[in-house]
Amino acid sequence: MTIAGRVRDTMTSADLTGPSTRSSLARIVLKGNSYERGLQYGRQFGPCLERFYRWFVRRDPEELLTGAYLDALERMEGMAAEHFPQLLEQLKGWSDGAKLSHDTCRIMAFHNEISNVLRPGCSNILVTQGGEGPWLARNCDLSEAERSWQVQMISHCDDCHSSASIGYLGLPHGIGVNQAGLAIGGSSLPAERRVSLKGMPTMAAALLSTQGSVAECVGRIEALGHLGKGVNLALLDASGEGAVLALGGGETHAYRPGEQGFLVATNHSIDGKTKCPAGVSPAYLESSRARYARLTRILSAARQAERTPDLGRKALADMQGKWSVCEHVPGGFHTIYAWVIQPGRDRTRMDLCWGYPCQNAFEPVDLDW
Repeated sequence: MTIAGRVRDTMTSADLTGPSTRSSLARIVLKGNSYERGLQYGRQFGPCLERFYRWFVRRDPEELLTGAYLDALERMEGMAAEHFPQLLEQLKGWSDGAKLSHDTCRIMAFHNEISNVLRPGCSNILVTQGGEGPWLARNCDLSEAERSWQVQMISHCDDCHSSASIGYLGLPHGIGVNQAGLAIGGSSLPAERRVSLKGMPTMAAALLSTQGSVAECVGRIEALGHLGKGVNLALLDASGEGAVLALGGGETHAYRPGEQGFLVATNHSIDGKTKCPAGVSPAYLESSRARYARLTRILSAARQAERTPDLGRKALADMQGKWSVCEHVPGGFHTIYAWVIQPGRDRTRMDLCWGYPCQNAFEPVDLDW
């Protein structure tokens, strides 16, 4: 595809900002079926959604919706229609609520799956055997310019699992926890783009909305395949079952905690099974390996009874080494927010820190489904 169709406008980079700021995370509470929730979302974030499209896609819909791009998009929509129709209903609501064309909304939802635009960092800690039960902790590392596009979404759903998630405005959310007690974290994983169009797009969002256990998620991915950029997907459910799934290059590799009772996932393939493409920055991989090693040391040094959510919060705030877990990288990826989730069938706790966890407090999120 050529770049001749780039959106032509006069907005400056300062104008291309979303609803969140350095001091506050935008939040929305949605209720009803998928279309109704999409309608509410579109009404609240309409102007921001248009700005996000221009920042994220940068090309007019009529220039994109041809040839290979259109073919890929239609195949993805066909897969979603069969296995995750709630997403397509949400997109109709986004379009009507924000008064944007349906093409604009459908491109936003699937564009990163086709073009692999976003390349975030992130660190995950998954504990299945801890002093206060299982928990999942995560730092989200992004460029500072992307902070304003982050949105916290609390969804009370009539046609799928209710959930609490955080993600980019304009993209299907899938990183968070649902009412069944399934928690999902994740980190980018550089992987060769040997991916067919048979897999399920927006996999994390589909799992959070429709599945209730790690076993169900693993079975779903094995049956449908994964489509999109490489990711280390961290999964934990209310029973204490946990796994990290390395998805990329058309392959899935599953890792279990075993006797050690915990897993760490950053941004590289631990055993090299997921092939890294040429051209990945050495600093990116150095950072990933350093954060992985530091978190593994912290968890390994703690007895099982000491592996509590408080340890997770302290680990996410760790500042040791050249590449610290709480990343402070001027002009590059750094930690935008952090959370710790204790999933449960009757009660789930989610503590959220907006900003550096080494400097800011974790606050509880109300998850009364």
